[in-house]
Amino acid sequence: MCDKCDHAGVWDINLNLMSFQIGFKVTLAEIVNAFDGKIEVRGDTKLFVPDFVEFQYGKLNPDNRVHQSVLSRLEKLAPSKAHISPLQGDKDKEQDKDKDKNKDKEEESELKKKSVENEFMDAWNSLNFGLAKIKSLSGDRKRRIASRLKEASLDDWIYAMKKIGDSRFLCGENNSGWKVDFDWLIENETNRLKIIEGKYESKGPSQAKLNEGYKHNESEDETRKALGL
Repeated sequence: MCDKCDHAGVWDINLNLMSFQIGFKVTLAEIVNAFDGKIEVRGDTKLFVPDFVEFQYGKLNPDNRVHQSVLSRLEKLAPSKAHISPLQGDKDKEQDKDKDKNKDKEEESELKKKSVENEFMDAWNSLNFGLAKIKSLSGDRKRRIASRLKEASLDDWIYAMKKIGDSRFLCGENNSGWKVDFDWLIENETNRLKIIEGKYESKGPSQAKLNEGYKHNESEDETRKALGL
């Protein structure tokens, strides 16, 4: 505080910075109680070290220009705060612990969410069916993934992705050359169900019908209709 205070012995309270610099967390109550009257809390944002002024300047003289600046600074300070008891310090510490726990839970939840999103993306990009890879997850994609995972588990979605390989139609062997892409897959739950229920599954190389609802001579409009697009 003595190193960081201004020329009048006033320090702008920054407990996070102080805790970082000294290596452990402190509360305002702990500081006030530890110095036992040697510092004063002024208003809500400042600490005043009275002995700093006496050490630096001795008795302040209003006719001294340097002292005038100090006196002006001290006059502008808000009145001292009420004394903070040790009990209040303990209460503040408990509140800080609760805040830290909640923050840790939020960060853990966010990390899990990101992990699942990345697993979803990695599973898609690992497919070897000649489908377009994705490079990033936009906000819209993340929202859709979150919605889809409320309807089915990640394993269920990975299973559906692998089932795409059973359909030559979804992999581009159709009259229009259309291929399933990531955004089509996560658009709704229905698309996943169609895949796992075999709606687009190829019936065999000897059959002209590549999957249910598709023929080689279908028009592009008919192909889109078969897909429900």
